[in-house]
Amino acid sequence: MALTTIEYGALASSEVMNNNFEYLDNRISSVSETFNSNNAGIYSNIASINTLIIQTSNKLRPVGQPIIRLDNTIYEDEIRLEGAEVSRTTYSALFQIYGITYGAGDGVNTFNLPDFRERVLWGGESFGYLDESLPNITGQFYAEDQSAGGNTSGAFTGTKIKSGVHSGDGGASRNMYAFDASNSSEIYANGASVRPSAIKIRVVTRYK
Repeated sequence: MALTTIEYGALASSEVMNNNFEYLDNRISSVSETFNSNNAGIYSNIASINTLIIQTSNKLRPVGQPIIRLDNTIYEDEIRLEGAEVSRTTYSALFQIYGITYGAGDGVNTFNLPDFRERVLWGGESFGYLDESLPNITGQFYAEDQSAGGNTSGAFTGTKIKSGVHSGDGGASRNMYAFDASNSSEIYANGASVRPSAIKIRVVTRYK
């Protein structure tokens, strides 16, 4: 069926008009079907792209793995790794990974997340926390009684104790020595944590 041209000012029969309307209706239906078919392909491509974006994001932010932040940004699917006690049900994916390695919570319904605060990463063959420790410090020195406190330096200090200070010393003079690491460097302080120069961060992870 073809479209019949009607000259300007001429009268067309109802059959010609109906045929023309039917032709236009068929053309519109054909264009609509083509458009819908093309849109279906576009929608399918968009869905595929969205799936790839989600899969890529999941690979970049796997559940349970630490994510370092230098600001306070936290997304709706993330939680801070700062030792909080959380639900074993709500955060079941994390519980499968961490278990009670970083704290058992109440032992039934909750568990503790890893706490990255004031800790450094340390390679090992298992997981968990390591307590602070330092190698032992030993030393020795020799001093004559005649010296005024002996020859001292750094963390060692010496003081001459005069005769008669201690009972039973026979009246002999002796030297008293003290060790204080803060005398040698200001990095030593009472109650301070053992740490190198560091930069503070916040750590989060994706939980679903």
